[in-house]
Amino acid sequence: MDLDSKLTENKRQFESGEISENDFKKKKKKIIDEWLSKSKEAKQPEHSHETDLYAALQLTPSATETEIKSSYKKLALKYHPDKNGGVETEQWTKLSKAYQILSDENSRVLYDNYGTVSGAFANKASFNCYVGGELWKPYIGDLEIGLWVHSFDSNSSPELEHVTSVEQKERRHNIRVRNISSHLQDKLSQFPEQIDPSFKQSLSLEAQKLLAEPNGKELLSLLGEIYISEAKTLSNDIFSKNIFSNLFNGFMFTLDLIHEVVTNKANNGSDEEVKKIKVAWKLSRSEISSITHETCKKVLDNTEYSVDKRKHLANSLFLLGKLWVECADTPQ
Repeated sequence: MDLDSKLTENKRQFESGEISENDFKKKKKKIIDEWLSKSKEAKQPEHSHETDLYAALQLTPSATETEIKSSYKKLALKYHPDKNGGVETEQWTKLSKAYQILSDENSRVLYDNYGTVSGAFANKASFNCYVGGELWKPYIGDLEIGLWVHSFDSNSSPELEHVTSVEQKERRHNIRVRNISSHLQDKLSQFPEQIDPSFKQSLSLEAQKLLAEPNGKELLSLLGEIYISEAKTLSNDIFSKNIFSNLFNGFMFTLDLIHEVVTNKANNGSDEEVKKIKVAWKLSRSEISSITHETCKKVLDNTEYSVDKRKHLANSLFLLGKLWVECADTPQ
């Protein structure tokens, strides 16, 4: 059972009442610690002169993007197969791999931190664990960046070529947008016209759980701001600019329910785990932002809905965004 499966099973046991919250947290920490321990054992040694991608390009880790391109072009004139009777030499293989990885900002970040592209994230599923985990999946879906990372250190195969094809990427994207949009629309449709304390409490409790996940604070802030922006955009297009005022009056979330200090992995996690969480967020932020904007538009721009329904969805999205942003800004 891989890391993602173990964490999912642990979460299921907690939600079904099979284990207590304290046992759930202890088991979660144990699962991650064990996985990190195995990852360190399997981790490649520090860059050696033989394998260092920078050495292959005759550069240092401080090299700029321009220097990387310039050095590659210079060395390619010497080692390209066309210069060696069509033979791909070992030097050319190393040079090509070095340029492929170091010329891309994302893969260079991973290489600089771990010495290998996907060594930090054993597979696509484990990568997702470091960006929100299962609780955030309904809002962001499966990250394509995880598959991209995995493909770098995987040998080429018909299966890998198939899943990374344009057709399959478009298929996954459409399914992802449909699932996220459906979840978001269902959630917003449940918002009552007048927000009562019990409903406010349920939203706050969910925000608390989302905040506790890896990169939870960053995700709450990013998605919350996008929700507010998209809701306002819709209001400027077809409604009066004051559509939010009636619902928002008296609806300032105090977040008193978030009474315990949510564990901050940046303070209490292992250095290796913290690094993975930060790198995962840096690589995935742009992708998550893009998919969130797209799904919000899909939900709010559906002209088949009545004006009243679209107005209600925009109101609800605005309020959810305000709650999430305020939750993210609450001192931990």
